[in-house]
Amino acid sequence: TQKYRMIADGDLFGYNVPSAAKVLFRAICSDEIMGGSSSSSQKQPWPDDMDGGELRCASVDVASRLHTLLVGCVDEVMLITKECMGIGSSSSGKSEGRMRQAQRKRKRVSSSATTCNAIPGNKKKENSQDSTKKDAAIGTIHVPRTLEEAKYCPLDYFLYHGKSIVNDKPVINCSEHIDRGILICVSLTGVPGLEVLCRSTQQFLCPETLSKSTLRESGFSDLVCVMAGDQLRKVANVAMDTDSLNDKGDKSDTFSACVHRVKDKLEHVRLSITYELRGT
Repeated sequence: TQKYRMIADGDLFGYNVPSAAKVLFRAICSDEIMGGSSSSSQKQPWPDDMDGGELRCASVDVASRLHTLLVGCVDEVMLITKECMGIGSSSSGKSEGRMRQAQRKRKRVSSSATTCNAIPGNKKKENSQDSTKKDAAIGTIHVPRTLEEAKYCPLDYFLYHGKSIVNDKPVINCSEHIDRGILICVSLTGVPGLEVLCRSTQQFLCPETLSKSTLRESGFSDLVCVMAGDQLRKVANVAMDTDSLNDKGDKSDTFSACVHRVKDKLEHVRLSITYELRGT
């Protein structure tokens, strides 16, 4: 497995064993879009290249889809944040603005469903011009609009062994934490394990238990859970043109990063696929 593991510039690529509870395979798919294995800058190791590269192809497709989804979510957050602050619209037009946002969201989801199979970047020039304007609006946080730019956005495959005790010691699958990126997308599975902290009740909830989703033959749901990362606060504050203050005079925590974990007692072995949109 060592040949499928590489560390470059402090970033991990490929296979790793974070703890006794799980193994990880991390894929950075931007190099695949830019030139694949023939590219001199390609760092990502793939274990199945001799078998036709099925994992490589599937990973690029999944990363493309999830990247498109998360960038669309960031755009929606920017729109809603500006509207709530009354930027660029009068208060009397807020209701109509929400309707327009809902319509834009439906169109975006419909459009993504038909185009996400294509390699990102093969778009019309006017789209790249729009992207430049959006990047400028976000300011100090650069949101990678396409997978080619996603040099630090990992697609992670976490395989949890589902054992509560290893070598006579209790196993912690994944303790509560936040992620550093802008948004994080986690696939829901038939083995409930993901738990997110509800800020209003300060209790952990399991999206896989609460959601009414359809499981596919692969064991994965048709739903994903999108969570706020630590960088989302910075993106939202730029949208408001200020580090806004709440009633106590503190910086706004409207977009605080989502605290989450994986519960220790799993019913079975659990495969979790996550994608993190990271700004630079």
